[in-house]
Amino acid sequence: MGWLTTERRIVSEWLAVALLATVGVALAVSLDLFQRADNLVYDQLIRLKQRPASNAVVIVTIDEESLSRLGGFPWPRSIHARALDRLEAAKPAAVLYDVLFVDPTPDDAELADAVSRTRPVLPLAMEIPGRNGEAVSMVEPVAPLMAAGARVGHANLSPDADGIVRRAYLADGAGGKLWPHVAALAACTANGRACDVTQTSESTGRARAEPFLIPFAGGRHHFQMVPFWALLDGTVPQNYFARRVVLIGSTAAGLGDAYATPLAERNTLMPGVELNANIVEALMTGRAIAPAGPVTRYALALVPLWLLLAGFLLARPRFNFVLGLALGATTIAASAALFTIGGLWASPIATLAGLIAVYPLWAWRRLEATTSYLREEFERFRRDPDPLLAGARPTGDAVQTDIELLRRAIEHLRSATRQREEALRFLTHDMRSPQASIISTLALSGDAVKPEVAKRIEGHARRTLALADGFVQFARAEEQPIALNEVDLRDIVLDAADELWAQSSARSIRVLTECGQDQCLAMGDRGLLTRAMVNLVGNAIKYSPEGTVVTCTVGPVDGRMLISVEDEGPGLSEEQIEALFQPFRRFGDGGTDGAGLGLAFVRLVATRHGGTVSCESTLGRGSRFELSLPAAA
Repeated sequence: MGWLTTERRIVSEWLAVALLATVGVALAVSLDLFQRADNLVYDQLIRLKQRPASNAVVIVTIDEESLSRLGGFPWPRSIHARALDRLEAAKPAAVLYDVLFVDPTPDDAELADAVSRTRPVLPLAMEIPGRNGEAVSMVEPVAPLMAAGARVGHANLSPDADGIVRRAYLADGAGGKLWPHVAALAACTANGRACDVTQTSESTGRARAEPFLIPFAGGRHHFQMVPFWALLDGTVPQNYFARRVVLIGSTAAGLGDAYATPLAERNTLMPGVELNANIVEALMTGRAIAPAGPVTRYALALVPLWLLLAGFLLARPRFNFVLGLALGATTIAASAALFTIGGLWASPIATLAGLIAVYPLWAWRRLEATTSYLREEFERFRRDPDPLLAGARPTGDAVQTDIELLRRAIEHLRSATRQREEALRFLTHDMRSPQASIISTLALSGDAVKPEVAKRIEGHARRTLALADGFVQFARAEEQPIALNEVDLRDIVLDAADELWAQSSARSIRVLTECGQDQCLAMGDRGLLTRAMVNLVGNAIKYSPEGTVVTCTVGPVDGRMLISVEDEGPGLSEEQIEALFQPFRRFGDGGTDGAGLGLAFVRLVATRHGGTVSCESTLGRGSRFELSLPAAA
């Protein structure tokens, strides 16, 4: 009962650990508790996803040399107009001019004229705090450029908590209106389609929608670049820009925006125009990375955890350790496969944290439950006189004390095993030999002993021999390893009938064997099964009237092998059947020999073979015993 209580405690604690781990991992996923570690994994996967730059994208850089040749920035807008005119002649697929034109200048009309022919994508400015007391203001390019048909979008990028840009929002704005990202507008223009992004928001303040994880093609200077001055003076032929997306923006140090990215070298920043080039290329080629949905994220996080928890309940610790390692590796591989092949980002960190946390937690609770059980047993021994605890003294260390008591228990068990073996040897030799000598002496005594006395003495001696033999067979059947081999149960039945031929013939009892023509194969120990069958048939012969029939059949029934032994004896009551297979229980008129271990031996053999034995009987109409065994595969 103590061990059953411990088992219940282990199951209860397993349920508690499973619930705690599930809730903890689910919260970690929903609240992004491991965001910093998630970002590190994401950055490594981005490195694996690098690819050659697309020829469809080219960057015109406002670099140091261009500033040196054309003067300090900002330049007159007439210079920008000349650049757009040069590009208009080349017929590019789209132009993203990543320069703010939100303040009026005298050259706005000239630039508006160029804009009307090229229709570039221009960024608007987001001011926080906004104008006129607003929290956020979205400032469009000057009115002439808007009237000329410029495509306008936001150019905001959103660094994570560690300052690294990994995502952009394809829709951003305030006051209920959302603008598409300039990179999305350029990609849509190049692909010849409308830019289908969210345009409205219910929020009156700033609102963002459609987060987009940037699948960086490479680090700085990854895309083809042309200096601004080379575009103006015609150093680069016009057809170089034909049917390509052209981004114009600042790369000069200290001029324009620059960001840390997963692929940037240490202490270097990527200019915003290059970052936009990565977004444009990804949107044009469909290489976008999307955050995995809730079902995928929770499945990736919880399924490996639940598999490990199931292993805790069903498997051994060594297997669970290997299982935990395998599940961790599989989770990492699954996350990487989703990212690189499916374009989905689902971090494995919450799963790994759950696996790492739950393993020692469960080991601690199981060890505590096992230790508690041992302490309860040791305490019971302390209350009862027992040599196990003789001389045991607390060491001050509870664990060391338990180890010492366990060592004593093992020694005590080994001693008990040796004593049991000695008892078996005593029964086998020292007890059997005197009984055999008594029987032999009676046989040679002639008329020296009265026949009635001799018969009684011989009966007691044979009963003692049967008791010793039965006990030894039963004890060895309990402990000896079973040699499982494929055996034909028809042979087992025939061997038992042959061994009992003399006994059945002496009482004019016929033993019929109905075995059929087909093999009846089972995996078993031939010696034990034969001895069990001898006991069944021998009992039937022993308790049947003379001149009757004992019928033995064997065959398959419902996927198992069934051996039945049916006699025409006096039968048994329901009370007798309930106690029939208990050791040292005998039924009959008292005129039969035996120690009451035969049927107990049969049940033991059946159990050790994964089978069962049963009895059906009616008083006055005989009994039927059935031995059911698993069929060989």
